[in-house]
Amino acid sequence: MHHEGALQCRVRCGEESGKSLSTLHLYSFPSAPLIGGQERLRLGAESVLTCQVSDVYPPEQLTLSWLQGGSVLQSTRGAVRSEYRFKPQEQDRGRSLICRATLDLKDLPTEDQTRETEVLLDPLFAPVVTEISSSALLMVGAPFVLSCSARGNPEPQISWSFRSAGGQVEAGRPSDRLEIAQVRLSDAGRYDCEARNSEGNHSASVEVRVHAPPRNTSVLVLPSTVVQEGQTITVSCHTVCFPPAAVSLKNLANGTVLYSSNGTFLLVNVTARDSGMYQVNVTNELGFQVRVFSIRVRERSSSPPSLGSVLIPVLCSAVGLAAAALLLDLLRRSRKKGFYQLPQTAPPSA
Repeated sequence: MHHEGALQCRVRCGEESGKSLSTLHLYSFPSAPLIGGQERLRLGAESVLTCQVSDVYPPEQLTLSWLQGGSVLQSTRGAVRSEYRFKPQEQDRGRSLICRATLDLKDLPTEDQTRETEVLLDPLFAPVVTEISSSALLMVGAPFVLSCSARGNPEPQISWSFRSAGGQVEAGRPSDRLEIAQVRLSDAGRYDCEARNSEGNHSASVEVRVHAPPRNTSVLVLPSTVVQEGQTITVSCHTVCFPPAAVSLKNLANGTVLYSSNGTFLLVNVTARDSGMYQVNVTNELGFQVRVFSIRVRERSSSPPSLGSVLIPVLCSAVGLAAAALLLDLLRRSRKKGFYQLPQTAPPSA
């Protein structure tokens, strides 16, 4: 740069001489501006972009301008670095921002006076779930598909989690679609779609209800289907369905019908008249199931014991006592004689 300034040229020819003055202007403008900070922009937060020009000369003749949509937002003269502070808004996403460097030198060709750099604004922001499937009412066995979409920067990761009607939680499945080939009653509950990125997370929920007619119905009779008079019988019915079923118990012999809200029936102090066939009917708005079983009530015996049943034990006892007395007498005699012999006698008659 020390060559810049006035230059004098002198010429001498014999006795004559001459001179000429000229001014030398130097400049350096080798590259376009460099914009920094765009990777740290956050939606709605105070942000700073920088624009810098390297190896420019003379720097005091440099003007740095920020432009958007043809409008000048800010200008700085005499500096090689400029900052632009702003809060990115939703409408700024995808718009361009230009830093223009202009070197104001006389006689500098127009095409060499200006350099500029353009960047697209893409501020970071936390995810927002934009769409999710509606709550659904499904029949058991039907196919089942849930979808969820979200926007955010960086691109959010989407996952599903499930909370059953009983409160059990099944952790996330990473996908924007959740598919079940055949829905079961246990699939009913709340499904949560969560979108997450480095800036935060956002969730939305959908409720899924599953309906089914009564099925796998079973009946348990306690203590047994055969009991004595005066006992209490408990009839318990279990079924799988939704909505909950109405349960009834019918005595097929006399047409008596009992109803239960929990599927349990008590038959108290049963008699022989309660013997017969019974029918359990389990019904909801989608269908019904029927189970049939029998109950037998045995009567208690109230007649006195017969004479024969009393005499036979008595006679047997008397004969036994007589035989024991005879045996003792023989033993006493044998001690005196040194031996004993059983007498030959005819058996006593009854």
